[in-house]
Parts: sequence; structure tokens; C-alpha cells
Amino acid sequence: MIREERREAPRHDLQLQLKIRGIKDETAFIGQAKLINISKGGFVFTPPEQTTHPYCEGQIIEAEIMLPGPPAIGGRMRIKGKINRLSMTNSNQDEKRDQLLISVQFLNHFKFSRAGKAENTAGQSCDESR
Repeated sequence: MIREERREAPRHDLQLQLKIRGIKDETAFIGQAKLINISKGGFVFTPPEQTTHPYCEGQIIEAEIMLPGPPAIGGRMRIKGKINRLSMTNSNQDEKRDQLLISVQFLNHFKFSRAGKAENTAGQSCDESR
């Protein structure tokens, strides 16, 4: 059976580091993650291997994509998004184990910055988003 493609925009595979900010149970958190792919409407990322994570469907997060280049420049793209789906997959063929994939819909436009810029905390708690 062939699955019908429902996406409006093609996804582009990118392997970049992310910093994720959000709120869970009224507590702010900052986490590291890896960008898997991105499109004009959103992106997919995976958190580091661990037993627990602070993510849930409906949660508002701020993602900061670390751009490649010299550390002195420290280029970053920041965007706010809403987590639409959490799913497990065994597509991590290098490690041969399941991987948590988190799908995020963009809520605004990218903001570009360089090292030394002030950072804002973004987020809406899992409890507040329902």
C-alpha cells in the first residue's frame, strides 16, 4: 500500500545542533537536541538519548539552530514553534535502536543573531497548552 504524501512542502535533511527552550510544569528548561529535517512549515528534531525528556504535544518551544562556522561569529537562527507530534522510530541505523522524533510547526519567522546577543526565554507549559 502506498502512503499518500500530506506535506505541503518538501523536507530538507540537515544535521545541525539545536538549543531548545521551553516550560514544563511551570519550570523553564534548556536542552540540547539534533535537527533531523526542516521545511517551510516546521522541523523535526531528536533529543539526546535519555530516559526522560521535557517535551509534550501542544507545548510551545523556542529553538535555536546553531549554524556552522567559526565560533567567533556564533551564527544562530531562532524560531518559536508548537510541538505537534512525538513518535518513536528505529531509523537510527548507525545505533540500531529506537529514536524519539519530535515534530514542530513554526509559529513565527526566523530571527538571525550572532554571538553576544541577549537571549529570551520562550515557552508555554504542557499544562497551559491544552
